[in-house]
Amino acid sequence: MTLTQISTQGIKDGTITNADISSSAAIARTKLANVDLVDDTSPQLGGDLQSNGNDIKIADADKIKLGTDEDLSLYHNGSAAFLNCTTGDLHIRTSGSGDDLFLRAADDVRIQVQGTEDGIKVIGDGAVELYHDNLKKFETTSSGIAITGGLTVSGIAEFASTINLTHASANQNFIYFNEDLQFARNGTGTRLKIDSSGRVLIGTTSSNCFNGVGGEHTLIVAGSTADTDITDNSSAALTISNTDGTANNTAGLHFAREDNDGTPHYAGASIVAQFKETMNTGQYPKALLAFLTSTANNNAPSEKMRIDSDGAVNINTTSNPTINATGFVQMVVDNGRDGVNIRHNHAGNCVNLWRANGDGGLVHFYRGNTTQGNPVGSITVSSNSTGFNDLSDYRLKENVTAISDGITRLKTLKPSRFNFKDDKDTTVDGFLAHEVTLAVPEAITGNKDEVDKNNEPIYQQIDKSKLVPLLVSALQESIVRIEALETEVALLKAS
Repeated sequence: MTLTQISTQGIKDGTITNADISSSAAIARTKLANVDLVDDTSPQLGGDLQSNGNDIKIADADKIKLGTDEDLSLYHNGSAAFLNCTTGDLHIRTSGSGDDLFLRAADDVRIQVQGTEDGIKVIGDGAVELYHDNLKKFETTSSGIAITGGLTVSGIAEFASTINLTHASANQNFIYFNEDLQFARNGTGTRLKIDSSGRVLIGTTSSNCFNGVGGEHTLIVAGSTADTDITDNSSAALTISNTDGTANNTAGLHFAREDNDGTPHYAGASIVAQFKETMNTGQYPKALLAFLTSTANNNAPSEKMRIDSDGAVNINTTSNPTINATGFVQMVVDNGRDGVNIRHNHAGNCVNLWRANGDGGLVHFYRGNTTQGNPVGSITVSSNSTGFNDLSDYRLKENVTAISDGITRLKTLKPSRFNFKDDKDTTVDGFLAHEVTLAVPEAITGNKDEVDKNNEPIYQQIDKSKLVPLLVSALQESIVRIEALETEVALLKAS
C-alpha cells in the first residue's frame, strides 16, 4: 500500500520507510515527534528546520557539510572540534553596528597559517605572541612588550615606560630611521633630535653654528639660563661624570680621528679631570684639570699642561720643577726652544711686574740643570728704585787678585757715537761689541760676524755693567798717580 497523505495530527511511535512514502510525496508543515527517518540517504526539507528547544546531536567523526561541493564542514573527531573550509575564504563576522566578535578558550588561543605555522598565540595567564614566517617577533610580558628584530614606525610612537633593545645574535642594538629621529615629551617640543646625517641635537633642532665660518656641527647641546654667575652654570651646560668614587679616578673629553677601516678611534688630544680624593656624599670633589696632546704621529697623547686644584698652572710638567721656590705658574722647556715669547701689538707695557707689599725680589735668576738651581742674580725693588743684581758673595769666589792694568786696558776701549740702522735719527754713545772683547771679554755675548745654521746673523750684545770694575780700577790707578804728582808738586813748591 502507498501512503499519499498524512493528517495534521501526525504519526507517533512508528516507522515510515521509503516503501511507505513515495518519492514524489511532499511532507510539509507536518509534525514528526519521536520518529526516526531511515533508509533515505538524502532527505530534503521543504521549509525551516526547528529544534523546538531540543538538541541536534551528531556523532563523533560525523560532519555537517555546507555548500554544493560540501566545501565547509563542521565536526568533532572525538578529541577536537573542527570548522573546515576546503575552497575559498572563510569569513567569520558580525554584521550589526557595534557588535563584537569573541573567541574564548579555557586555555590558549592559536592562529596558524599554511598548515602548522604559528601566526598568533594568546597564552592563558601569559603572553600574546605574534609570528612572522613561524618566527616570534612580538611578545607581551609582565613588564611591557618584547620585540625581536626591527621596529618600523611611520607615524608617532609614544612610550610610557622603559624601552630595552637586545640583538639576540650579535649583542648589538639598532634603531633605523629614514628621516630625522626626534624625542619629545607630552607635546612640549623636541628634547633630542638625531637628523638624517647623524647629527645629535639636544635642546635644539638646528645644527648650524658659527665659529669663524658657518657650518653644520655634529653635536650641539642647548639650554637656557639668565644666571650670570660662572660658578652657577647649569641649564646651558654639558656634564661628564664618573659614577665611581675611587680616589684619583678621572673623567675626560677626548678628540680623535676614526681609523681608515672605521674602527677604532685614535685620540690626538684630551682634556681630563682627575679627582684627588675618595668621593664623599654631598660634597664637591677636589680635582685638577689636565690637557693632553699627541707630540707626533703614532704617539699617544701625553700631558702638556695641568691646572692644579689650588689654581697653579704647570706647563710641560706635572709638578714643581725646582725646589728653590714654589710658583703659581711653572714650566719646563725642552728641545732647545725658547721659554716664553710675548708679542705686544698695542699701546701699553709688554710685561708688568710688581710687588704688592714691601721691598724685595721681583725676579730671581738661577742656573743649573737640576732641581736645585744655583742663584746667579735678581731684580729687586724698593719704594723708589730698582736693583739689577749679580751674584757677588765672597764665599763663592777664589783666586782673588787686584786689577793692576786698569788704565792700560781702559785705553784699548773706543767709545763712539753712532745711530742704529733701524733708527737713523737717533745718535747715541756706546761701544762696538767686538772692540770691547779684548779689554773686558765677560761684558760681551756672542762672537764677531757669527751666523746661525740658516746664515742669519747672531748679533753680539754688551753688558755695560761689566765695564764698571775696569773703570774703577783705572780710576784708582789714576788717583794714585795724581796723588803722587800732587806730592811732587808740593815738594817742589816747598823747596
